[in-house]
Amino acid sequence: RVLAPFGIFYTSLPRVADGEQPFLHISASFPDTSPRLISDDPSEDFILIPSVQYTSALYSQFHSYQPYREILDSLDPARLVDLYFEYQPAFEQAWIDLGMVDTDFQSRLIEVIDHLLAFEPPEQVPQLIRPEVLYEFSDPALEQASWGHKLLMRIGPEHSNAVQQKLAAVRAELLNGAENTAP
Repeated sequence: RVLAPFGIFYTSLPRVADGEQPFLHISASFPDTSPRLISDDPSEDFILIPSVQYTSALYSQFHSYQPYREILDSLDPARLVDLYFEYQPAFEQAWIDLGMVDTDFQSRLIEVIDHLLAFEPPEQVPQLIRPEVLYEFSDPALEQASWGHKLLMRIGPEHSNAVQQKLAAVRAELLNGAENTAP
């Protein structure tokens, strides 16, 4: 069945630009970005500042995402899109199998890329609160952002800029490849 190899990618795609968390069932190793106590150690990911009403966490370092950044930097957009076009029929069929008949997979992919390219990082490092188990952005407007925009905030401005640059290159290759493969 074609669904298995591409499952996480295309089942997550519709959610990235929406409010839902896309990666609910993924088995992968993610960086440890749990907040830590106040420290003078520059290698800490977060600084926790106690407050009367809540604990706010300020991002201080984004270094834990560096291994993923190195993978991103190593990707060639042209080769990535060539690979996509090689498997495009499988992506489209899996998309249809999921009941996504309102639009084709590639249109949704470009829509999500456009959504991520529209992201502008906040001027100030966002504060986090922990009202229950999970951390949330203390600014309600940031908390209402799409999951994709929240991820770009989480990884920091340097990494999010690199992601956007790579996505822009992939988008250009997708559109160029679509023009070259059109009947």
